[in-house]
Amino acid sequence: MEFGSSNPPAELGETRIKLQIRLERDEAVYSESHRILAMVSLKAPLWNDQSISHHSRAPVDLVAVVDRSDSMRGDKLQLVKLTLEFVIHQLKETDSFGIVLYGTQVDTLLPPTKMSTQATKVLAMALVDKIQARGVTNLSGGLFQALTDLKDMPAKNAVASVLLFTDGLANTGVKDIRQIVRSLGGLMSQIDNACTCFTFGFGADHDVNLLKSIADEANGIYYYIQDHNAIADAFADCIGGLLSVCAKQLRLRLEAPLKSHVRLVPLPTRFKCAELAAGSAFEIAIPDLYSDEERDILVHLELPPLDAPSDKLAVLDCELRYVNLIAPECNRETTTASARRPAVAAAPQQPTGSVEMDVQRNRVNASTALDQAKRAADAGRFDEARAVLRSAVQAIEASGSAANPLCRRLVDELNECLAELVDTKAYTVTGTRKMANYASSHWQQRSGYTNSPYVTKSKSSMVDAHRAFSHNSPRRPLDGEAPASSPVRPSGSMFSSQPNPVARSLADPVFESPPPQSLEPVAPGCASSLLLQPAVEPGSPAQHNAPAVPHYSNRGTPQDSPWDQPSSSSSSQQ
Repeated sequence: MEFGSSNPPAELGETRIKLQIRLERDEAVYSESHRILAMVSLKAPLWNDQSISHHSRAPVDLVAVVDRSDSMRGDKLQLVKLTLEFVIHQLKETDSFGIVLYGTQVDTLLPPTKMSTQATKVLAMALVDKIQARGVTNLSGGLFQALTDLKDMPAKNAVASVLLFTDGLANTGVKDIRQIVRSLGGLMSQIDNACTCFTFGFGADHDVNLLKSIADEANGIYYYIQDHNAIADAFADCIGGLLSVCAKQLRLRLEAPLKSHVRLVPLPTRFKCAELAAGSAFEIAIPDLYSDEERDILVHLELPPLDAPSDKLAVLDCELRYVNLIAPECNRETTTASARRPAVAAAPQQPTGSVEMDVQRNRVNASTALDQAKRAADAGRFDEARAVLRSAVQAIEASGSAANPLCRRLVDELNECLAELVDTKAYTVTGTRKMANYASSHWQQRSGYTNSPYVTKSKSSMVDAHRAFSHNSPRRPLDGEAPASSPVRPSGSMFSSQPNPVARSLADPVFESPPPQSLEPVAPGCASSLLLQPAVEPGSPAQHNAPAVPHYSNRGTPQDSPWDQPSSSSSSQQ
């Protein structure tokens, strides 16, 4: 990752999460109290199926929730269908894929099904071809059905996610945002495996607050797709991440060393943060990490005066526990930060790590400003919103890291959002969506839009592959339009010059079973015996069994923590 990275690039073949602490300065006169900024960084390894010979990527369970309402008619729906076919191409035999359609009615077109044979993939693509636009938008029904389908799977993979696509407002079914989010949280708590949800909003008519609320609740990203031609890149970016998950269920514990009397004050984060002991111990829940991703957590350390100088005094202990999907035996990292407490301060010098920490402080402040400005603008207080964004721009430009590429990007995006506050129309059409999209991405340090500063190698490779796939695939006829010729699928894989057997015709004699005569939508919970296969072979051991981890409520309070330390209070950095 190029922008704002505090760790060196990961090397191919590594399997552990790197855990590092940096202090804004590593010395403080012993006789005085001090406040020092610390940054705890997690860096995922860079890997792929070729770089790690004994491990391959974690298998995934994906369910696409597709808006088939009348407003999707035309190029939008055709591009979504082409993208779903691309996703099917990328899945391996242990992955499962499902499709839920929602309009006036909700249908499970394809229950989560293992992509274990070429015939299964071809039949899945044939079902995609049958999708047609009709009806209104029962968004909640589609979302809840997808989660129910995942919950009812007899055996689940290590990674599970729902991808929800829409271009309009939820105008039937459950429409209240708070009620949808509550129901979403309840359904997710019933799924044995951790599940995420990514939302994709097309154009100017979708409910940005609903989609961002769903993504936030389900540890996903809200993608704003301003032009339908960007649909493909957004989907490919998301899939590139999900097919490169290195670790999940990360629990980062920050604790003041015993008898140090150091007080911890975490800076805001959108990850759930639980206070385990007042001012001295916190646990932060990070859902997952993709290959080559990084997370930076900032915390102020309030150091008390001491009775005597010290050459080395521990000021912060960190422990990371996680489910390693590359090397399951590596699941715990620890580190400690120490500071010198001399009698007299040394000559002034550039503090260690100050630029990197200043970059991340600017990221947090910019994300906070985007949220504050959006709330003000949503309430019609445009002058207040403009003032918040201007103040954030000025603070970044005056900081010591103003020349950093990420900080320059933050300034550009804040100014872009500022320009959208020129009037109510500009803000309503695009401004509110840009603010939500940028904030969602920066809070999580994860790409969620074109040319994001957080794009990883696996994501950029998937975007390139999708562009090649789309280039080699002729445009499908629109609804009601006569086809110019029979559609021809690409003849080769996007990653190899060898022919791709998945691209064969349905009538290809190599398949033992003939294609079905009818490919009507499958009723919820039902499928043909050819399509519906167990996600994991019966009798096989469950893959990547997760150790017990604390359960977090919406307020970030842990229950049954693996450290068996009761919470004295709880807090959530929301």
